[in-house]
Amino acid sequence: MTNIFVGNLSFDTTDSDLQTTFSAYGAVERASVVRDRDSGQQTRMAMSNVSAFLAEKLGM
Repeated sequence: MTNIFVGNLSFDTTDSDLQTTFSAYGAVERASVVRDRDSGQQTRMAMSNVSAFLAEKLGM
């Protein structure tokens, strides 16, 4: 699996949204929106563990 960073997301983006979007292109082990450590508020960033095949398709 390859860990990728996604930025400039809408504050409305959920973990489920990410999972659904990336799954359309390949295997996704985990997709989660990054939250602020102190406030717990969602940031506009996410991390996702995707298959090597998907990472290659995304140009990683």
